[in-house]
Amino acid sequence: MRLPVIAAKNRILITVVAVVSIASLTVAYFYYKGVNEAVDPRVAQTRYMFERYNKKMQGRQYDSASRILDSVQEVFDHTPGYSESVEMGVVLNNRSALYISKALYGHDPDSLNQILFDSALRWNQRCIEHYTRWIEAFGKLNKEQMTSHVKPFFTPSDKAFAEGHYQKIAKKRVSDLMDAQQETPRRLSVAYTNRGVIMRHQGRTVEAMNSYMKAIELWPDNPQALSNLNVLAGRKPQDRSFLKKLFPPERIQ
Repeated sequence: MRLPVIAAKNRILITVVAVVSIASLTVAYFYYKGVNEAVDPRVAQTRYMFERYNKKMQGRQYDSASRILDSVQEVFDHTPGYSESVEMGVVLNNRSALYISKALYGHDPDSLNQILFDSALRWNQRCIEHYTRWIEAFGKLNKEQMTSHVKPFFTPSDKAFAEGHYQKIAKKRVSDLMDAQQETPRRLSVAYTNRGVIMRHQGRTVEAMNSYMKAIELWPDNPQALSNLNVLAGRKPQDRSFLKKLFPPERIQ
């Protein structure tokens, strides 16, 4: 006689599970739908371009990687609000890294390697100048000020926003740039680390050390700069406490 009761309970349980599952799928659908709608369609393809660039670099296919960066840069150059933003700094830094990698792992003659390091240094300098300008101009803006900066680049008259999501996209852009205020000094630190690598291989030891020190000033826990600094000084890798004793904050500044 209790079987109908048990069956009823099971039916209730199944119904509850079904409702929860449907609710979860609905939440997931609207969440990812919202994320996708907040992506700027004008530059969305660059994310996949960067992924392809990374794969080409891992395979040491430097010419292909360079062509991909050409395409990425063209997108940013022709998209309002991006040519002077942090994304362009990523392109410049990657160009410098490409020439460094080709000089170190491309099996080219030593004479050509120095030309490659010269090219790496030119792109590296452009990257450092770009990030420095961005930090000076936008590094301390509050959300309201950043919104005012972004607003002119996201208008309903732009055909790229035909579906009417320009406000959501602009809001996401503001959020990304506010995050970039914290991240860009670390990106600049990486650029100075790359500069140190270039200087070291050009025999400019003092300038290499100064570059690593600047990288550490911007990002005290930059592992590559810390390691390279020790190698440059002829020591084995040391822990952070040792570096604090050797290069205290007052000397770094």
